[in-house]
Amino acid sequence: MQAGSVRAERCGTADSSERDGCLGVAWMNLGVDFGSTYSSFSFYDEIEKKIELCKPGEKDPEAIPSVACIDDDGNLLTGYSAKAHIQLEDPEALSFSAFKMLLNEQDQRTLSSRNYSAEYTPKRVAGAFLQQQIHRILSNHAASEIENLVICAPEVWTTQNAVRHGQMDGRTILRDICGSIPEVKNVNVVSEPAAASAYFAYRYRETAPQSYRLLIIDYGGGTLDLTLTEVHSQGASVEIKVLYRTGFGENENGKIGNAGIAYMERVMQLAIAEATGGDADAIPKNASFRKAVSSLENKLMDQVSLDAGGENAQNSSSDNQKRLWYAVEECGAELTDLLDNTEQFAKIRYGRKPVIVTFAHLMQAYNEIIAPTLEKCMKEVTAWTKKHNKLDFYVVLAGGFGKFILVQKQVEWYFERSRTGDRRFQYSLGKDREYAVSMGAALLASGIMTIKRTAPYGIGIYTETDKRFHYAINFRQELIPKHEYWICGQPDASGSAGAPTSFVNGASAITHLSIGTDEDTHAGTILPLTPAMQDKIIKAYRDMTDEYQRQFPNKYSKPLHHIGFTMDESEIVSMLVQYYEPTTRSVGHTIPIELSDYNKMFGLTEAKFVTERGT
Repeated sequence: MQAGSVRAERCGTADSSERDGCLGVAWMNLGVDFGSTYSSFSFYDEIEKKIELCKPGEKDPEAIPSVACIDDDGNLLTGYSAKAHIQLEDPEALSFSAFKMLLNEQDQRTLSSRNYSAEYTPKRVAGAFLQQQIHRILSNHAASEIENLVICAPEVWTTQNAVRHGQMDGRTILRDICGSIPEVKNVNVVSEPAAASAYFAYRYRETAPQSYRLLIIDYGGGTLDLTLTEVHSQGASVEIKVLYRTGFGENENGKIGNAGIAYMERVMQLAIAEATGGDADAIPKNASFRKAVSSLENKLMDQVSLDAGGENAQNSSSDNQKRLWYAVEECGAELTDLLDNTEQFAKIRYGRKPVIVTFAHLMQAYNEIIAPTLEKCMKEVTAWTKKHNKLDFYVVLAGGFGKFILVQKQVEWYFERSRTGDRRFQYSLGKDREYAVSMGAALLASGIMTIKRTAPYGIGIYTETDKRFHYAINFRQELIPKHEYWICGQPDASGSAGAPTSFVNGASAITHLSIGTDEDTHAGTILPLTPAMQDKIIKAYRDMTDEYQRQFPNKYSKPLHHIGFTMDESEIVSMLVQYYEPTTRSVGHTIPIELSDYNKMFGLTEAKFVTERGT
């Protein structure tokens, strides 16, 4: 799965004291890594000239649990407040997790299995979580508003595959949730690897080569993103060109992605089954099971990473924090040897019964949930690098689950990392790995770096009348947010786009949305329109025709028209239709048709890849 490029520039910002004087209020810019298991918030300190992580409370860590619950008074608690209520006051409280990964979930059984209902939807819970955390941050920093908020979404929500599966709804929902918070003025959704790349380029701007390639492996609680980029320093700017991207993050068979959440739930299911002879209640909806998974998560988070600060960090850690590290090191070159290690890793309480989690449980679940997906994605990347002779790159792990020792080992052994002096692993984010996304987002929110986007896929229409693709935006085309891109004729000799293509008025002119997967403008995936989308287009045509007849009462009853598309700052797409009067060359616009809610707008199950030469 390929994509375009982004360019990030370091640039100056207005003096904060001058800005405060203009607004008369205390304000801040905020970068948000909205995670499936943990979330973090960062801002750029204009005075100290450095990135700061926001703490929700004086004694709370920066990594905020992405959880929520209902207390005895019916209040919806989130973050550390929810975690404390569940652990200390009411373990049986109605609680919610993984709401980010469920934002566009349509399967009611999956939602019900995690306590969601018509009253408490993932969107409502996610909105409460973000609003409450932002309010705490504003209070802690004596600020009254967020001028620019950059919130990050998984890269797998941005690809052609995401459109085909309706996953781009998540970006729209995130934008709308944050935009509804009164204190937030401007919202921008960017991909998590793009933010992590921006942070990496900023952090190593003085020591990294002028040009290099970077493979970011971003592993979180719900998604895996692999993004291969080229980074070029250009004086005061840094260009980040995305060469290839792949990953995984679909909810399947009740599992939330094939990442951290699904892994930890599977570990506990294995341990509980061994201890009880099988337990049908080892499901997310069960409060005892959720608490057991949370306890396991704490144990895993406490384990030392392979590169957590070097030898001094290893020496300063307790033996308990190094137990998994020791067990993995004993395996030598065969990570699967851990399957034979039935020693206790942790004792976790499940209801009234203590359950022993062994190293073998950790490895068995890893082989089932994580290893196949991660290896598949790494193979896709390396196959692309070999085909295009892009074999020289740095490997960088990001995300909370990216610091898990088994993930690190699999990545190192896949790339055959030598013990010392392996240039590919020269630059590590270390302890910043977990926060690289939010810190990169903070740089973007403050304008210290800016992203110049290119299209992650082509977009246009496919008409049944001539069996042709008509692309308004081509794959890898440089994008200007909110700029109008119209379907045009062939470029002229100078390379300039031709005049906008005219279509005969009538709803049948738009029968399918087309998504391009590469530079071939004669092929792509076609998405049939559902009645809901057809109704929107028919209304747009009707409004356009009425306006045309008012402007030109003695002209044709059905005007010619142009079709185009636009993307906003969050890469959310809208369709454009305008009438065209050839004699006067006058045009009139209809209201843009935002292509949100993909599951309701397009016949996704009927999507198919076709060429102009046939399916």
